[in-house]
Amino acid sequence: MTLIVSDGQLKSVSVGFLAVTRRLVICATAAVALVFAVGTHVLLDRQTRLAVVAEARLCASALTPGPNGDLTESVERLRSRHGRLVAVASLGPTGRVEAAYPSADRGFREAANTAAEARSEAVAVTAAGGGARHELWGVNLPLNGTESPASWRVVILLTRDRGYSVWLVATGVVAALAAVGLGLGAWGLSRWFEGNVTQPLRRIATSARNTRSTGGVRPSLRGNVWRETEDIAECLRRHVEQGQETQAYTKQVEYEAQQQVRLHQKRLDNRLRRAEDRATMDALTGLRNRHFLESELGPLFDRQRGARRDLAAVVFDVDNFKPLNDTRGHEAGDDILRFLGELLRAAIRPTDFAVRMGGDEFLLLLPDVNTRQANSIAERIVRLFAQYAGRLGQSPAVSLSAGIATLRSTEGADGGELLAAADAALYRAKGQGKNSVSTAEDAPIGPGR
Repeated sequence: MTLIVSDGQLKSVSVGFLAVTRRLVICATAAVALVFAVGTHVLLDRQTRLAVVAEARLCASALTPGPNGDLTESVERLRSRHGRLVAVASLGPTGRVEAAYPSADRGFREAANTAAEARSEAVAVTAAGGGARHELWGVNLPLNGTESPASWRVVILLTRDRGYSVWLVATGVVAALAAVGLGLGAWGLSRWFEGNVTQPLRRIATSARNTRSTGGVRPSLRGNVWRETEDIAECLRRHVEQGQETQAYTKQVEYEAQQQVRLHQKRLDNRLRRAEDRATMDALTGLRNRHFLESELGPLFDRQRGARRDLAAVVFDVDNFKPLNDTRGHEAGDDILRFLGELLRAAIRPTDFAVRMGGDEFLLLLPDVNTRQANSIAERIVRLFAQYAGRLGQSPAVSLSAGIATLRSTEGADGGELLAAADAALYRAKGQGKNSVSTAEDAPIGPGR
């Protein structure tokens, strides 16, 4: 079939197609540049905030309150190890700053209040201190790393890396350069289309006009013209496929980056948990240590008293432990303590706590257990320990004494008074001949059997 096209029709079709192509390429250029800039910004900001929160959690878990809850010494120690740590602020029950460490600059308190009021976990704040302005990150976290009503919350202030702003500017510059590059590509594509499609069509139209004027044979619109059009279509198809591949690759890179961040965060959490366990675990017996007791006794006592529920404290002490060490050596003493640790661990529930307070003194904290129930548990432990220690044939005999106090029986003001009452009951039991159990509200109950 022969298609005859006039010069005017050819010019209209080619110019219109070229104009539409240019507009489409310009729109695509702007869209790609915008997506690149926004995507880079969001990914960088997300990764930066995750890294800041991870470092802040590490600092919060390492804080150790001093007397009266003072954090000055702990904060100074952390600042010497974490160069980005600027200040720490403790929050009161209302969520406002009660104290800031260091306390010399008021700007740190104001920055901490701003971070405490924000809903985001990591907040960019500015503080004026030391005659200069500080660009900081503020992170609102529980002091012990565990969310609970009794958690003491702090705001960690870390320096904001200037590289963060530089990267944001660099993102805009790269996006602008990409837009310029794509614009030059669009201009080159239009020039190519002009030289390889529009001009051949015009030459055919000119040839057709000359043929009509001479009455010769009219040329048909076949051959090279359609081949050029097919080449353009193939190029556009490859461009679309490349765009889809690029989009899929971008999603894959983002997914892998998120997986790496999650894996890193999981490793940090595991390290923190292991560090906390090592810090609060007694190496010899596998029980909790005094550091754990100091941090958990107060909150546990307050929870039980607030819920109007009982809490029993049972203090144990090994009788004649020093003569055993002197005659048989410390290895025999360690064996006795390890056995007692296993005995206490086997006697408690998942909600109870077994603590080695130091030396040969141990403690059981039993929530929702009254005096009668605690006495039954203590007598069984004393009896089993006496059976084991009796095999040693030691003289004087190694045995176990226990003192019991409960929240309801003592009506103490805090956990310290509860332990003091249990200690007093323990001394009464030792004074009655040892190997016995005594309570804070009664005389010694009798020898362990």
